[in-house]
Amino acid sequence: MGRGPKRVTEPGKKWCPGCKTAVDISLFTFSNKAKGKLTSYCKVHDAERRKKYYTAHTEQMINRMYRYNYGTEADIYDRLFEEQRGRCACCGSTETRQYQAKTRRLALDHCHNTGRVRGLLCRKCNLALGYLDEDPEKIRLLLKYVEERCLL
Repeated sequence: MGRGPKRVTEPGKKWCPGCKTAVDISLFTFSNKAKGKLTSYCKVHDAERRKKYYTAHTEQMINRMYRYNYGTEADIYDRLFEEQRGRCACCGSTETRQYQAKTRRLALDHCHNTGRVRGLLCRKCNLALGYLDEDPEKIRLLLKYVEERCLL
């Protein structure tokens, strides 16, 4: 038995509680939870609801991600941020990248082989390390290249 009143709509349409009307089914996506079924809200209202939820639960989701990925609580981020004085462990810069009018957090860097957390990195250093596959030899070769061919 459903939670709300049963809405009878014409074929090819579905009721959206956000629109408060029946809209074309092409405006709905398939649900991740219920295989083969459409979401309750149309794409526009579903996106609004998700954004509102994620904004309200950001810290909770970060804590869950840290526990799942690193077996630790989010306080490790706060502790490292304090130890590093809010700066990248590699280049020493502060994170300046903006997203939705907020400065992004430094990335929690970890070893992909051991899972051990190493420190906080700015986006550029974190991406560079990832693109070089965390391989010390590749990093040395890139440094040698820059030293030999770039004017400092």
